[in-house]
Amino acid sequence: MFIHGEFGAGKSYILKHFQNQLVNHKLNILYSCCEDDHMNDPYYVIKGAFRGYVRKILGGSEELINEFRESAEAELGPSIKILADMIPELKNVFDQMTEPQSLNPFEAANRIKKSNAWFY
Repeated sequence: MFIHGEFGAGKSYILKHFQNQLVNHKLNILYSCCEDDHMNDPYYVIKGAFRGYVRKILGGSEELINEFRESAEAELGPSIKILADMIPELKNVFDQMTEPQSLNPFEAANRIKKSNAWFY
């Protein structure tokens, strides 16, 4: 879902309200802001949303961090390193990361898409 509106209209407030309401249901809202000065930064909005989510995980219990780590390692393998290059907070979750296999540009772009899809 995309929410748009004028500056100061309360978009962030309503997202935070929904996020607080969904905590008891173990659901997450990932959100980020579009900013004019980052229009040329690939994946800026997606990176912002994922960074916020990882910060939330890091602020949680050790059990939550371990569950996240195990799930990500099982699902992503070496692709974690690619995500950590985009989402620096992931470096605080994983002690060691394996360098992923070198791929041609098309395959590399698909790997990034698949890695990002894991968060959904």
